[in-house]
Amino acid sequence: MKYVYRVFIIMILGSFLFNSNMPQGVLAFADNMSVVQEIYNTPIPFEIRRNFNDYIHANKTGSEKIVVDGGKFPDIYNKRFFVANFQPNPFGGLLVTIMVKDQNIRSFRLWMYDISEDVYDFRSIEELPGPFSEEIVMEITGAVYNDFWL
Repeated sequence: MKYVYRVFIIMILGSFLFNSNMPQGVLAFADNMSVVQEIYNTPIPFEIRRNFNDYIHANKTGSEKIVVDGGKFPDIYNKRFFVANFQPNPFGGLLVTIMVKDQNIRSFRLWMYDISEDVYDFRSIEELPGPFSEEIVMEITGAVYNDFWL
């Protein structure tokens, strides 16, 4: 793929972000804003927002739109989110980790399938374990990252 896949979230204690048995509160963020900017220079964050908006619109209008796993977390589609990282999925498309502003910060892994160049469809969603440490929540919800929450 033409994108450089760089991980914004660094796991400590030898755990990886896409491991569903991830210990709680072990995330540490990189200080390099260029990594975040690289993620947001791709179409991924905006394709997630487009897919979420399509889901919301389909529910309001009653029109049909196929969204695999879309019924699992309908409360997050209208919330602001932050794309923490993405990587190729062995089944095609990308696995994307987002953090959602709710009463608490919640994290989710999305499967976004590439249907054409720079166009992705939302295929599945799964909530990742939390909660996060106060330091991480304070950092990602701070003014420095505010423009990256969509």
